[in-house]
Amino acid sequence: MLGEEEHAGKRAYKIEFVPTDTWYYSRIITWVTTDTMLPLQRDYYDVAGRLWKTLLFKQVMVVNDIPTPLVMEIRDVQQNTHTTFRMDHVRYAEDIPDSLFDPAHLRTTVGVPQS
Repeated sequence: MLGEEEHAGKRAYKIEFVPTDTWYYSRIITWVTTDTMLPLQRDYYDVAGRLWKTLLFKQVMVVNDIPTPLVMEIRDVQQNTHTTFRMDHVRYAEDIPDSLFDPAHLRTTVGVPQS
């Protein structure tokens, strides 16, 4: 725990994680809100200690009483690229058949109709 500070307009804990095996990331710093404990941002540092990627958690919506970020954006600051992941339909505590996770059926899972 590195402390508590204002981050992205919210009160947040600043937490540092140093992996035991640093072949990929040398450290990861995460800011989580003090009230919901949701992450706001996560910074990944390369083995040379330079900021490599930033993951942003955006558009938080309460789904079944659970605060849920609907948009996650990861930016590669070294390559100046980014990827955005958006969720349109979020449901918790749904029955999902185990067969959807069978490796032999994963290619057809996308075609399963939504209820």
